[in-house]
Amino acid sequence: MSTSLAEEEAVELFNTIQLEHGAAEKTKLLKSLTEIVLRREPRLIDIFVGKVLELQIDKSPAVRKAVLDFYDASLSAAVTADTLLLGAECVVFLLRDDNVGTLKRCIRSLISIYQLTLALSASIGNQESGEGGTLWNKVEEAVNMVESMVVDENSSTGFKLSAAKFLEQGLIFASGDKVPACLPVLDTPTSLPLKGSIVSKQDAVKSSNGILTCLIKLLKFVKGSGSSGPLTVSCIRVVSTILKARPQFAGRILPVLLSFTKEEAFQKGGEGKAIEALEECLRAFGESDISLATPWQKKISDALVTMSLDPLQKIVKRNELKRAREGEPDSAPSVRQRSGQVNRNDKIIGDKKIEIQNYLLNYDADGLFQHIHTTSSGVIADLVLDVLSTLQPPKSSHHADLISDRVCNLMIGALKSVGGQVDTKEEENVLPMRVFKDPLTPIDMNDDIASEQRLKVLNRVISTTSSSNIELRKRIIARLLTLFPDMDNCCEVTVSGLLNDYVGRHGHEILCLWLTMLFVELLENGEDDVEISDLISGSQYEQVLQSIIEEMRQKLPPTDKSLPNLLQEAPVLPLKLIESLVQSCLQELNGWESTGLIIARDVILSRAQIRDRILELALEACTSTETELRTKAIRMCTNQLFGHGSLDDKIESAALNFLKMLPTDESDSEQAKADADRLASLYSALCTKKSSLITELFATFCASQPAVKEVLSEKCANIVHVLGPNDDTLLGIIQASPEEYKDVVIIVINALSESMPPRALVEKVLKFFDTCHDPLLILPILPSLKKQEAIKLIPYLILLPVSSFTDAVKRLCTTVYEGQNDPVITPAEILTILHMVDDKKSSTLRHTIAAINVCLEMREYFTAEVLAASLSQLITRIPLPQLFMRTVLQSISLAPKLKSFIVGLLGDLVSKQIWTNSTQFKGWILAAQQTAPDSFPVIVRLPANILPQAITGLQSDTQSSLAEFALSEKSLDLSDNAKKILSRYRR
Repeated sequence: MSTSLAEEEAVELFNTIQLEHGAAEKTKLLKSLTEIVLRREPRLIDIFVGKVLELQIDKSPAVRKAVLDFYDASLSAAVTADTLLLGAECVVFLLRDDNVGTLKRCIRSLISIYQLTLALSASIGNQESGEGGTLWNKVEEAVNMVESMVVDENSSTGFKLSAAKFLEQGLIFASGDKVPACLPVLDTPTSLPLKGSIVSKQDAVKSSNGILTCLIKLLKFVKGSGSSGPLTVSCIRVVSTILKARPQFAGRILPVLLSFTKEEAFQKGGEGKAIEALEECLRAFGESDISLATPWQKKISDALVTMSLDPLQKIVKRNELKRAREGEPDSAPSVRQRSGQVNRNDKIIGDKKIEIQNYLLNYDADGLFQHIHTTSSGVIADLVLDVLSTLQPPKSSHHADLISDRVCNLMIGALKSVGGQVDTKEEENVLPMRVFKDPLTPIDMNDDIASEQRLKVLNRVISTTSSSNIELRKRIIARLLTLFPDMDNCCEVTVSGLLNDYVGRHGHEILCLWLTMLFVELLENGEDDVEISDLISGSQYEQVLQSIIEEMRQKLPPTDKSLPNLLQEAPVLPLKLIESLVQSCLQELNGWESTGLIIARDVILSRAQIRDRILELALEACTSTETELRTKAIRMCTNQLFGHGSLDDKIESAALNFLKMLPTDESDSEQAKADADRLASLYSALCTKKSSLITELFATFCASQPAVKEVLSEKCANIVHVLGPNDDTLLGIIQASPEEYKDVVIIVINALSESMPPRALVEKVLKFFDTCHDPLLILPILPSLKKQEAIKLIPYLILLPVSSFTDAVKRLCTTVYEGQNDPVITPAEILTILHMVDDKKSSTLRHTIAAINVCLEMREYFTAEVLAASLSQLITRIPLPQLFMRTVLQSISLAPKLKSFIVGLLGDLVSKQIWTNSTQFKGWILAAQQTAPDSFPVIVRLPANILPQAITGLQSDTQSSLAEFALSEKSLDLSDNAKKILSRYRR
């Protein structure tokens, strides 16, 4: 079946539906309409979706369900803001229904509308979308109605069950960092725009908060009802899904959920399904590896025990580990929870470990050192951890430093006794808070083994994160690193160990503390009058920082931001080290260029001492031959650095220098284009932030070679798009530019006229046009002109090339802009005005003929009716326009159905004595020939003295036919002279 037949069948079927009164038959017909529109002819969806939704006024639940079925099916094929708005309005209307089935069916449609609205907004971003704002307001109105009905005690359980599913889907969809994929609108997860034309990120967050509040109210309602039936089970499963997908809501959901365990219905002997659902929900979240679940594990485990169920396994293992550390006998082996490693080499049993711990806590160095040579490095590390678990939390940072120094002194003392002799001077430097009673007794051990033991201790401490005093642990590790003599080896071990679990092991804080301690020590030992840069040059601080950077570069992917974050908090940054780092990152690409630019940005904004050189590197990247690096560097300089006071002049100056380096050699146009794009991009980007800069760019454009102009033309247009038609700089350029700026002004006008330009812009363009009379200037603004303005400009428009003139005609005789009610001029008026152009100059006549030919070839605009209207106006003109008969002749061939109309015109021309104008009369005779024999009655109306001239211009066959017609037609009142003339041509 052809498309037109399918549409006719659909229209007839819909008309039948409107006339049908029976619900069953109407529902059946709607299903048939769905088959035609959605399966056979999807293009009809836009035509019928609104019409079908109007059937919502039918009070039959079956019909209303069929209407929503049709609508939901249409969303699988075509989704626009308008169709979603129609659906939202329908749902709002039907949610007032009392029928539970209808309400449940509304919820299904609302889920699709809600998800697709968010997906559509994510897909179009900040673009305009017609009824965008109205759409979201209507969707939120429907959501608010559902939320009100959910918490209403009188609403049915069936509706609450369906609404709970909407609350689940809506909350997950609206609260994520990205909107999930949702076909046919969104095929990949995409972030909502901060200022969307339909839904912004802020709108989605506000909506998700409302949904979450409603869900919690529903949970409390279910709990208060004392029931453990289907609604309770459904609600628990809903929140279980939400906790898994959006654990950030645990703080609001779990307190209500845990309170269920105190209800009698959920104690031992309660209904099975509700208990199973609650246990499954709590256990799934508590046993998960989600970090946000950790603070809740103890409460969840206790709640499960309250329900006479087994506790969480994570809590069981945690208790086993705690007992092992406290020295309690346990049949299970000691487990290191975070590192996952079992200390299988530790030969010291629990009671000996407690004994060593007591030595340490009592500061009994002699007792400690009696055991140290028989103690493995793992146990030495455990000593530190055990001390942490028994000390009271520090009251202040100063208190924490004192405690960490005390523990470190004991540890370093023990390790130095392992390592051999330590002279007094070194001890004073390393152990400023010595607490040992007696001199250390050295134990024979070579330096390599001692170093290995120290590194094992360090690695063991770093890899163990279980501690009741996290802050002390960080300080002790940092202090150990500062005091260890073999700095090079410990740096690699430290960074590698921390990077295995950088967040869990508090790597950032430890490295920052380490660097700070080294820097403070450097300042204390340095001279007061020495510059910081000289002080850190070649120092241990610089060496450690360099080692950390190298390790992190090797071990971390380029997308990890740990290195930039660490450098941002480092006490001081050596220029040569950071310069080398930024350069290597920018040269390496493959993702590291982004890290290099982030480091450069942070340094430029916060490190005034080394800012200038790093800014130079960032600006050099703005002219890189690597497109991706150049784009990122320009974006950073423009959006993140420009606008920070003293930086602006330096960035502007560099961008201007790049602009002045544009190529002048015309031998290789492709290379010139590439260089122009590379060198002008930064300045062009700055123009969007500071419009006054664009004057220099325009001047450069006018003075550039053709290849460079092509590149700059595109950049100028993009800038104008961003600045918009109300920018004072652009308006000033149009108004005050010299004529040699004409090409630039054309670019500006074209860019500003893609949407309806303001009247002020139109007037400035017309004023500039008066100075140069280039029709290309006015082409973009034609749809914004008043009719009389356009009429005056047509003599200039005919000078345009054919393609441009065609565009001009379209702009004049169609509605181009949204909100434009009528075209500037009708096609008939354009054709008429073209015939009235002053044609005294041969060049003007030639352009006029070409323009009329262009119009007549545009058949979709210049129809037979348009030709007739224009000719009817032209025939009234005195004198007759010079090209009138030419257009009449063209109309005969272009619109054969105008033949009778043309014959009528020929008759009118006889009354106007057309023969007095020999040129026009020749055209009249040709038209009479082309319209014969219909024109015969008009020809014989010519005066007898003119008739021979007309007959002579006809073809011989036409002459004889005319004579036969005239002499045989009795009704004609011919003079004897005319009859005599005609008889000569009669066969």
